[in-house]
Amino acid sequence: MLYDERLPYPGHYAVVPVLGSALVIAAWGQSVVLGNRLAQILGDTSYSFYLWHWPFIVGARVLEIAFTPAVMVALALLSFGAAMLSHRLVEKPFRTRGTALRGGAYLVRAVAVVAALGGVAAVVYQTRGVPARVPPLAARNDAVSADFVWSDVCGKSLVCAVGPQTPKKVLFWGDSHVEQLFPAAQLLVEQGKNHGKQPLFHAQSACIPVRGFGGGGASARCPSLNAAAHARALADDIDSVVIASIWTPYFREVLYDPATRPTLCHAEGKRCAPLPALEDAVALVRAQMVRDLGELTARGKRVTLVAPVPIFDRDVAQHLAERGWRGHRVELSLPRAQHEALVAPITAMLREVAATIGASLLDPADVLCASGSCLFARDGVSIYRDNSHLAAAAARMLAPALGAAFL
Repeated sequence: MLYDERLPYPGHYAVVPVLGSALVIAAWGQSVVLGNRLAQILGDTSYSFYLWHWPFIVGARVLEIAFTPAVMVALALLSFGAAMLSHRLVEKPFRTRGTALRGGAYLVRAVAVVAALGGVAAVVYQTRGVPARVPPLAARNDAVSADFVWSDVCGKSLVCAVGPQTPKKVLFWGDSHVEQLFPAAQLLVEQGKNHGKQPLFHAQSACIPVRGFGGGGASARCPSLNAAAHARALADDIDSVVIASIWTPYFREVLYDPATRPTLCHAEGKRCAPLPALEDAVALVRAQMVRDLGELTARGKRVTLVAPVPIFDRDVAQHLAERGWRGHRVELSLPRAQHEALVAPITAMLREVAATIGASLLDPADVLCASGSCLFARDGVSIYRDNSHLAAAAARMLAPALGAAFL
């Protein structure tokens, strides 16, 4: 229970479960706990249970069943029941000597099953999943999940430019939420509204764009990557800097729970010290941003801070795809007031930084939530790739607002 996705793997943390497994093996036949009949039944059916539990979980998710403790227990019992049956009716007969499936008959039937499954797999692969089975609108929403222009154009690069080289550039610095602005920059270049300045992106997913801080999956790399981005921002050919990030999850581990701790850590030499509370994280980040970005504005560079985009409580594209598949009405909403309350401490910090150093603040909610309710789809198609990242169509909606950074 102490291990989660933030632990680096592979690494020395894997030693503990490996040693635990070794001790279990060493105790074979000597432990009362492991030697009783119930433990043996659980051991015999464990692999079948492993195979069966996932279809039940996926099925419950597709049916949009809430994962309450009672539901989790029911899914476990269903998985165990199915495991017992498949162990008794499938696994055990294949391992029992004298079964009628031994010899030539066994080989023929096994080859026939493998050939049939291979044929089905080939059809599915050649037709790209048999798309005719999916309603068109559901298929379009499902495809939005892969609508990531940055990945298509830049791959795994941390630095990526748009359009031809120019003497002056606009630097886009941030995490995956600056990567999602790539289509907007492309549109400005295509329309000739970049005023002769090449957009240059310096991005690393899961790294808050503030020097001296780590957090998330790329925590160890963040301080050095942000130092490089800041140094690039100081270069003479950089005329303007746009800084964008998801922001809020760095300050709050569970997005919709204000009581949870920050995921940020403050780099101190080779150590990254965890920050105990949101207020501590906000104060330290604000001070660092004022120092670093103030240095940019003092040199006459234009700085634009991009506030958090509205974040939904579920994967919007997949939700619309699943609802469309079953012909159900979409029940999804995010009032602007709720979004603003969720990000209030972060937006206040960004406004204060902008006012102190003479920067601009661009709030995506002014575009995406102009009606008072935050937009999540156009013509029935999601404008989000997941719950927080904008698809290309939505990113292009922000192009006019980003255009001010190129003036």
